[in-house]
Amino acid sequence: MVNNKKKKRKAVAPKDETPEQRTNRLANFRVSRVVKDINSVRMLAGSSYTLSLDQKAEILVAMKAAIEATESVFAGQAAAAVGFQLSK
Repeated sequence: MVNNKKKKRKAVAPKDETPEQRTNRLANFRVSRVVKDINSVRMLAGSSYTLSLDQKAEILVAMKAAIEATESVFAGQAAAAVGFQLSK
């Protein structure tokens, strides 16, 4: 039997990586991934999908809450974790 599961690629940090280099490497990876994911969510506004006005608002509220929580943490404040589940 053939196993068609993709293996996750694990990034290997250089042994002599400084904290600043690690931050830059991870920020580049994570922020790029978030931007890609936001663009993917934006595709839900296309004609191939059907969302009610309430569902659209739920999506935007969740995304804004995640941004606000991130801003709080960068400002040195505590922030609650943000989750999302679209209601029916």
